[in-house]
Order: sequence, then C-alpha cells, then structure tokens
Amino acid sequence: MDLPAAHFLLRHMQAAPAWEAMYLHGLLHRIEGDLDNARAWYGDVKESEVFKWVWGGMDSGGDDASHPTTSPEAAFQSATSFLNRVEVCKNSSVSTKSRSDAISPEKDVPAEDELASISLREIRRLLSFCEQKFGTKPVMDASDVWVSMNEKHADKATQMITGGEGWRTF
Repeated sequence: MDLPAAHFLLRHMQAAPAWEAMYLHGLLHRIEGDLDNARAWYGDVKESEVFKWVWGGMDSGGDDASHPTTSPEAAFQSATSFLNRVEVCKNSSVSTKSRSDAISPEKDVPAEDELASISLREIRRLLSFCEQKFGTKPVMDASDVWVSMNEKHADKATQMITGGEGWRTF
C-alpha cells in the first residue's frame, strides 16, 4: 500500500464540496491507525450525503444501495462507536504484545474479525455510493473537479512538507 501517495492525492481534494474525498481522507487516517485524525475528518463530513448514506446503512449489514434514513448525529455516533472499538482493539494489541503472560484476549476487547467485517462493509458502501454518483468511466481530466485546500489545511500541508514536521510515519 502506498499510503504517502494516497495522502498526497487526498490533500488536494480536502475541501468542500469534495465530501467523498474528505471522507476518504478520514478513512485513510483510520487505516493508518491515526484515529484522532479519523474522528476529526469524520466530524467534518458527518452532515454530508455520503457519510449519512454509508453509516446510515451499516446496521442493515448490506453493501448494496439500501439504507434507512438517518440523522447526521446517528450516523456520526455509529462511526465514532466503531472508531472507539478499533482504538480499544489497537491498544489491547499493543499492551498484549508488551506482556509476555497474556495468552488470551481480554474480555471487553472487540473481536478483530468483527471490526474487519465492519471496516470492509464501510469501504464497500463508500465505493458503491461513489460508483452511483460518479460512475465508473475513466476521468481523463479532473481539473474541473479539483478543489483547492482551505486555508487551515493549506497551512498544515505546508508545515508537513517544508515546515520541519518531517515525513509522516505509517
């Protein structure tokens, strides 16, 4: 996986009305394990059609176009709950690796296979939404869909690239 290249591309699509790209940016942070940034990006897009569509239908268990009407708050609560469970699992994994006497997983730690299933369903629903909205034909010139970064994100990107914050570690 080329996470630095993905991050570079998403940095150039991280302002409204590019809600889908902003959501992808949050998803990328989740995959990287940067859950605080994932929460921030999810919060930025919680009112968007794509976010409500993805998380409003997560409880149905399907990856298809079905989804119940849901409020932005309910969708965000579902997503935040998932991120919290991922964090518990991640922290448990780190602490288990540091303890030699830990043989069995802790009782309150979410099962990795269940979290992986939810993660995959989130990705599939996001892709399904984008396929319906944008289609699947190649885009030869994306200049008409490119949006510039807002000032807050442009300053942060500059700091990361030339301001001494260094390369992100994944």
